Amino acid sequence: MQELTETNQPQPPLFVKLFILSIVAFQVISVVATFIVSPGYLIPFINNPVGRWIWIGALIWEIIGFALLYKFCPRNNGLAITAITLVTIVNAGPLTLTPMLGPAVVTIINALGPVMAK
Repeated sequence: MQELTETNQPQPPLFVKLFILSIVAFQVISVVATFIVSPGYLIPFINNPVGRWIWIGALIWEIIGFALLYKFCPRNNGLAITAITLVTIVNAGPLTLTPMLGPAVVTIINALGPVMAK
């Protein structure tokens, strides 16, 4: 029998909750590790307004995906794994890749600035 909340909504399976926690933990660890190993790599990205907007946008996109997964996760294990895979690729992917690819985006924007001004 599924656990019900005060609003009588069924809770998603436990592995969905663990998945969300593990993805968030992986992202935090990867950002901290990247910053510790090479702080000069992330600081220009964090200081650039475009970089901050990229990070905020990716975070909001991930929160939307996890909220939808948490609320509408299928109770069938096979469908739940499919839903988790889609949310990982579409919603969690951008924030996971932001520490690695974000500084490249800012570098390209800064390089194109003088070219586009001409």
